[in-house]
Amino acid sequence: MTDTHRAAIEAVLQPGETLEWSGGPDPVVMKKTLGKRKRKFPLAGLGIAVIVVVVLVMNAGDVDWAGMIRAAPHMAAEAMETRTTGLSGYLPFLIAALVVGGIFWLRRRQAGAHVDNLSYGITDRRVLIVRKGEIYESWNPAELQRYEMNERVGAEGFHDIIWGRRRLSHSSDDSRPSPLELEKARVGFKALPDGPAVLARLDAWRKAHDRQAEQASRAVLAEDAAASGALERLVHPRLGFSIELPTSWDTHVRYKKLVFGKFGIDTTTDRWSTPEAAGDWNVVLAKDAMNAEVMLEVAETPPTVTLDGMTNSRAFKMFAREAELFDRQPELKIGGMPGFGFSMRLPGSYSPMVSRPGKVQAPSRDGNDERFIVLYQAVLHDGRYQYYLRAIWAEGDTLQEQACRRMLGSLHGVSSAP
Repeated sequence: MTDTHRAAIEAVLQPGETLEWSGGPDPVVMKKTLGKRKRKFPLAGLGIAVIVVVVLVMNAGDVDWAGMIRAAPHMAAEAMETRTTGLSGYLPFLIAALVVGGIFWLRRRQAGAHVDNLSYGITDRRVLIVRKGEIYESWNPAELQRYEMNERVGAEGFHDIIWGRRRLSHSSDDSRPSPLELEKARVGFKALPDGPAVLARLDAWRKAHDRQAEQASRAVLAEDAAASGALERLVHPRLGFSIELPTSWDTHVRYKKLVFGKFGIDTTTDRWSTPEAAGDWNVVLAKDAMNAEVMLEVAETPPTVTLDGMTNSRAFKMFAREAELFDRQPELKIGGMPGFGFSMRLPGSYSPMVSRPGKVQAPSRDGNDERFIVLYQAVLHDGRYQYYLRAIWAEGDTLQEQACRRMLGSLHGVSSAP
């Protein structure tokens, strides 16, 4: 852990966050092997093309174009033999050298700008990549369940640990991305001189967070969860509805004017804040370290949404076109309030639990190339208000599912408030 990398990571830590490891890429190896690939059009060919174009322009008035094309391969040799006065005979070669050299210089400059001042860090909360004193990328434990280590191409003994790949912006199959674009498309720790040691540390970090999440879920499910402080009931100060949420989960609230079920961008939504710092609010969101979540949204309106109307709408079908709808509950009661519910099986890329915008999933270390989540949704009413419940958990994670369902079942509406 060098002082330079340590200082760069420590400068961006959150209050109370602890740095566990820091490091960075080997800059020489990184620049030397940047996006290494076979070039489709060598720079030497570009240089010859530039020479031909420059000579044509200089002699545009008296050039036999057909003859010039046939004589192009011998043009360079003839110019050297002529040795005209001054530099005019060498001007095409000087221009070609400047063009080709400029391309080399620009690529080297771009590569240097990408590699210089690059630091990696692992904290007790997240994994960080810091560039030029600012956070370039960050991931929480849930987003780093999947990664792989490979030896860096062209650099024996150096390794890359990759956990995400961005889609390249090139839309045409004939368009070749630059080495820098290829490098940026691979997300992770790169050009590591101690790759296996960093991989072992990353494995230990991930497993520790898995254990913490499991312990938190078990605490929520314990019979004395409320008495032990694992659960705390959040009561709305104005309306009086309430729900039990884990004290170990991050809980935030905000006020939203757009009624649930109306799809679109809500520009009137307030930013998230803690319940203690918020004024009036009607949405609460709680998330654990592994990004399981429970959300409650309350609309001060009579019942307006039905199960068929919601699941058959065009907007809903567009959102759920890759989802599997199951466990329809046309008649449901929670906290004495009637309503309906349903579950959806979605690819993990639909949720921040696995990835975020701009990222695609990398192969997992156990060979399973896709993860799925379960999205559960319920709509309830007490005659005065509508309550929209949503929960997300990883498919197959029984503890997460049971913890989320316990919170959903703890809802008390206005008419059923204790």
